[in-house]
Amino acid sequence: MSTPLEPGQDAGAGPAEFIRCEWQHKPAELAATHADFIAAHRGHGPGNMGDCDTFLCVPECGNNTSSDGFFPCRADGSESDDAGEGLYRCGGCKRIIEQATGRVVGRVLDGGQG
Repeated sequence: MSTPLEPGQDAGAGPAEFIRCEWQHKPAELAATHADFIAAHRGHGPGNMGDCDTFLCVPECGNNTSSDGFFPCRADGSESDDAGEGLYRCGGCKRIIEQATGRVVGRVLDGGQG
């Protein structure tokens, strides 16, 4: 079962939640050696995640692209074979994310696939 959210509401019924670009949160030692990646991702953030390929979930979860990952899904949170709907599900907390904006738009609450 997936819970859709109202505009401005997050999965915890508070203010809207957004995922972040992982390259925006790299430690300084990586920033020095990967300046080109950081520059390419500089504009990514809430409202502008459409071109990002390195997600970092909300702080409460902390999942990233290389740990539990993010998977294309349908609005109900069930996995999809392609990213045509523009939605991804966090492999950690099961939040449903709108890729273009990075906004959390729902969450699979039953622990299932949606």
